[in-house]
Amino acid sequence: MARRRLRRLAGRRGPDFQDFLVNAWVVDPIADAAFLGPIAADAAATPLGTWIGALEAITETDNTQRLERLKIPTFVLWSIQDDVFSPDVEQKLIDTLTVAARNGGSFWWKQYGALPPPSDGSQTDLGHNIVWEAPGAVALDIASFLVLGRPTNVLFHTDYPTDIHHIVAEPGKAILIHQP
Repeated sequence: MARRRLRRLAGRRGPDFQDFLVNAWVVDPIADAAFLGPIAADAAATPLGTWIGALEAITETDNTQRLERLKIPTFVLWSIQDDVFSPDVEQKLIDTLTVAARNGGSFWWKQYGALPPPSDGSQTDLGHNIVWEAPGAVALDIASFLVLGRPTNVLFHTDYPTDIHHIVAEPGKAILIHQP
């Protein structure tokens, strides 16, 4: 029933949808609010059905077998307070990429953030949208991976509770998994 109602709304846009995107979808306690404004506007210009279809495809698609055959060097950034993908998904991805490494692939997996999620569900460290929250850190790691074949060994996390918007960089403290 709920799916049918969502399908009826799928082609609609408007103030209610814009409000939903700004207040519930394009929300991040760490990212710069000025950065999020244009994202919310672009998201609101996309029909609701596109978002519904994308979410359905993500939840219904299992890429495990494809990833197990991956033969190119792969880099995964994972955030400790990702509230979209569970620790089970994280472990499944690591296990799947480990199989790929045994089949001729290789990967680096790097954790962002230092604080486990609080029990109240609030976000106090880097979460699902690390590209929004720590764009400079992400760019540095991607550049390092492309040039050197590995990410930096820097642990990036928020300066919680002092300033959640300030990203701290601790050289030599990164949590990394590597399978050559």
